[in-house]
Amino acid sequence: MVRPRVFFDFSIGDAPVSRVVFELFRDVVPKTCENFRALCTGELGVSKLSDVPLSYKGSTIHRSIANFMVQGGDFTRHNGKGGESIYGAPFEDEDLTREIDSEGLLVMANKGYETILRISQVPVDEKDRPLKPITVTHCGELELRKVAAKPANIPGTDKEKSSKSKSKNKGKSKRRGASPAPIPMDDVPHEETLDELDARLEREENERIAEEKMRQLESVKTREPIVAASGGVTYKG
Repeated sequence: MVRPRVFFDFSIGDAPVSRVVFELFRDVVPKTCENFRALCTGELGVSKLSDVPLSYKGSTIHRSIANFMVQGGDFTRHNGKGGESIYGAPFEDEDLTREIDSEGLLVMANKGYETILRISQVPVDEKDRPLKPITVTHCGELELRKVAAKPANIPGTDKEKSSKSKSKNKGKSKRRGASPAPIPMDDVPHEETLDELDARLEREENERIAEEKMRQLESVKTREPIVAASGGVTYKG
């Protein structure tokens, strides 16, 4: 069974941090995982009970204790006293046999440990509430992709001419009752493997970080310089 993977994009204050990817143990706790997955995609729209979107997007980390845990997911009251499931009322625990005995374990396999570690280091008040807002700016589900088949031959090439010649010979063979030639495996799309998915996620995350750095650099470049009274140069923007 391929376990679903979902993600949170975090920001601390106004600064984007990184993406946390979760692998959900649907084979162990299917009801719990479906609740978490659907709240990541927001596919169920607005709640009939609370009249707020059933989504983690925009929710905050309301409690953070360094070297212990971070808590979030309250998208109704944002303080740990709210929250809602896609089933309406709270539902029964499915499995409590798995011990929480390792760092980064959040009832699902967490690939964003460095981000969680950075979140846990944000200063908090006497009630362990972060002094800077830590927000889930975006969330959703990651899907395995079909790897595209190789492109067809370009018209007019030698390969195409060769293919046409072979097609004519195959047509003669069919008239003699011969079986059609098998489709080359290179032309058949295949489902993305987990290793390929991991590599793609890492590549996309690096691209996203690079794009964010470029946007910040462009923002600095477009600021208008003004001469301060002291003779120095400051910037406005």
